[in-house]
Amino acid sequence: MPVSRRDFVRASAAIPFATWFNQYGFAQTAAVRFEVTTPQGQAMVKKYATAVAKMMATPKTSPLSWTFQWYTHFIPTPKPATLTTVFGASPSPQRSLANEMWNTCQSHMGQPEDYFLPWHRMYVLFFESIIRAVLADDSFTLPYWNYSVSGAAHGVLPVAFHSASDPILKSLFLANRNSGVNSGVPIDKGQPGILGLDSLAQTTYSPSGPKPGFCSDLDSKLHGAVHVSVGNSSNMGSIPSAAGDPIFWMHHCNIDRLWASWNKGGNPNPKGSTFLSKTFVFADHTGKRVVAKIGDFLDIAPLHYTYDRFEPVPARPPVAHAIPGPPKPAATVASATAVSLAPRAVRVPLSKPIRGAAIPQQGAGGPVSYYVVIEGLNVDRQPGVLYNLYLNLPEAASDATSASHLIGSLNFFGSMSHEMGVGTHATINRFVSFDITPLVQRLGTQAVSGDLHVTVAPAGTPQNEAQPKLASLKIVSA
Repeated sequence: MPVSRRDFVRASAAIPFATWFNQYGFAQTAAVRFEVTTPQGQAMVKKYATAVAKMMATPKTSPLSWTFQWYTHFIPTPKPATLTTVFGASPSPQRSLANEMWNTCQSHMGQPEDYFLPWHRMYVLFFESIIRAVLADDSFTLPYWNYSVSGAAHGVLPVAFHSASDPILKSLFLANRNSGVNSGVPIDKGQPGILGLDSLAQTTYSPSGPKPGFCSDLDSKLHGAVHVSVGNSSNMGSIPSAAGDPIFWMHHCNIDRLWASWNKGGNPNPKGSTFLSKTFVFADHTGKRVVAKIGDFLDIAPLHYTYDRFEPVPARPPVAHAIPGPPKPAATVASATAVSLAPRAVRVPLSKPIRGAAIPQQGAGGPVSYYVVIEGLNVDRQPGVLYNLYLNLPEAASDATSASHLIGSLNFFGSMSHEMGVGTHATINRFVSFDITPLVQRLGTQAVSGDLHVTVAPAGTPQNEAQPKLASLKIVSA
């Protein structure tokens, strides 16, 4: 449903989200988003496929087009040249709006990590409203892809997205997904645990010392792992091309559901004025320019939508009695800097302040917690695989032994600095943290005494041009 220039000019004045929502928002009763494999979800997927086909046929200059919405997330080519290619050299209201909206995905360009979840909630909600307009169907809701579900559907791309010969669903098919994805191979095959919901156990939204907090942990682990496991460097695996795959929206609908689940578990969002007042520009179902504020998007109930199912969240631990004085800072137990990875397993020796000392499991104040903290992930090209991290892995370890030393999996989604326009070899400041306290307890003092090392092994064959690097890798205690 293209927007005429006359209508666009009339609608292009800025309007606050609260004003827009009162005029054009969802029905007063909560609209339900369904899991994609349920009967309701399958019905919505067919509608979605019809809308995608229409949006792909809409001129790129329209805010209601597939390309315009894709590029809101990020653009595969330099922005100035892309604007000229799409709109020509002359100014226009559509070009001005695109200049404001395109490349605004948070938080992969050095923006505050806390913006990741609310920006994508905004993005998905306005996209959903556009599909309703394209279909002229106010009953439509975006389905979500629950790749973490147990059973046969675990990690399997929904059939609707690899039905290339279906006259309706073919708009959801992309041939250049990773090998096996379009034939029903689980995206976590050989990588158990990467689709887990451990992030729901985080008790703060933002980082707290070495603890990553819910937003960052969900972003850097489950969210990134799904992207990299579905697509390559010209598809879901790379930020500039990710939103070009129709499954992107089902993925981020699920990420939004997990955030809502975490909140339902009694976990609060940030309350700082800078966070709450931060605004972003989007286009609504008429092409109208809407200014959306984070403070209006922290609770889904006032947005009049919900989900058919929420995930259970671990109970919050009891609040400990406050100890006078400032909190004890995390102490570095062992570290390495400027780590370069390879197409094979790399053993990274860690230097320690006290040479040969063991990791203590008990401190003066009780049990000690330990974390592996990684900063400054950077690649020249998306590797196309995840990397497994192991603590003190013995030489020629068996699969069973390797599993007992596993720290977790690392992905490089959002770490291609040159594609993101940061600079050819600039380092994107990402902070990834793994709680290894249970691992240290399981291995015992003897297994982690003396020299410490972390083995980083690709789960598959990475792209030769990837050149993955870590600015630092350290073990800290807290």
